[in-house]
Amino acid sequence: AGQLGNAEKTKQILEKTLEIIKSIKDEHPFVSALSSITEAAGSLGDAEKTKQILEKALEITKSTKNEHYQSSKLSLILEAADKLGDAEKTKQILEKALEITKSIKDKRSQVDALGSIFKSYLELGDRTRAFSILTDITRISQSISIRQE
Repeated sequence: AGQLGNAEKTKQILEKTLEIIKSIKDEHPFVSALSSITEAAGSLGDAEKTKQILEKALEITKSTKNEHYQSSKLSLILEAADKLGDAEKTKQILEKALEITKSIKDKRSQVDALGSIFKSYLELGDRTRAFSILTDITRISQSISIRQE
């Protein structure tokens, strides 16, 4: 029972910390703080609590104006999601990340974020979804190279 209490206390601390970092205006320390939070969330040992923290991190990431940092934060969140140990919960996080990725207008940042999602789906063994995302990556990459010619 002590272990469960510690996980709940840790979750509460992480949630408070997420609220605090929303006020950080400089993107670099913000990403560093979010990285620490997602790493700590991954160590909770409770897939549902970790998923809740990661979902809040996704909400904060969605509100970020700098798309390069948005892509970086998505990658950090997905690294933690990969460690959930619950494929269904991980897929829920991945789908939310995919929605955020669709709103990224900078195509290079979008490809970076999609690459992280692709990798996560591959690690889950969902090859169909992974290759669907790879198709998107290829299409977007081609549009980038066409514009540069």
